[in-house]
Amino acid sequence: MEVSAVSSLSSATSAATGMLPDSAQVRMDFMSLFIAQVRNQNPMEPLSNEAMMTQLAQLSTLEEMQVMSENMAAVALGQQITQASSLIGTQVTFQGDGELLTGLVTGVLLDEGMPTLEVEGSYPLALSDVLRIETPVSE
Repeated sequence: MEVSAVSSLSSATSAATGMLPDSAQVRMDFMSLFIAQVRNQNPMEPLSNEAMMTQLAQLSTLEEMQVMSENMAAVALGQQITQASSLIGTQVTFQGDGELLTGLVTGVLLDEGMPTLEVEGSYPLALSDVLRIETPVSE
């Protein structure tokens, strides 16, 4: 059995995939282990076809779950942006500098990928910091 071939394969894979996203990194790690397992199997007791298919099916399932998770996160962000933009033109009450403040929502900003409210005369405000929402009184 060539143990040095497995360790050189593993270190080469790690160096080559250092810049890949998580899902691609997981796939490369899985494939490296799978290839090492096939190369170094006992010739008297080779890996069965069922075991290979099971491992490949597990990889496929893992990839599908990761894609689904990424899609759900994108949907949640879209909902937050929609919710934030629906507050434009309303007055919100929030805690600021030890007192309750009220201001008119004039826009929505994306701050580090999260929607924040742009409140007139104030700093950007997270949706979770809003305590009260009301329609402004027309004069």
